[in-house]
Amino acid sequence: MAKRTLEEQIQAARDKIKNEQNHLNDLLKEHKDKERKIRTKRLIDRGAILESLIDGAAELTNDQIAELIKTALGSSNNEKIVAETKSTKVEQVSETVSAPSAEIKNEGS
Repeated sequence: MAKRTLEEQIQAARDKIKNEQNHLNDLLKEHKDKERKIRTKRLIDRGAILESLIDGAAELTNDQIAELIKTALGSSNNEKIVAETKSTKVEQVSETVSAPSAEIKNEGS
């Protein structure tokens, strides 16, 4: 097999870089698409929750819904309520994660 010239080696390296850049771009696009789908699902789920909690929500405009939420959450306790909700969520996740291992220990005894 004949040795490649320096120019051929340079071109091969450039081609390899181009292929790797294309692969990176594909991975970044895939990541962006997954993040978009997660956000879309979250928005749909939260919108469904709001509609289930607000009587007649389907008949209200987006501006009316926004005003209703701003009014409801505009209390001075809002930051405290959000902080308590986040702290409760962390506790629930901790309990959920530790609960299965306790069940496994009990089953093994």
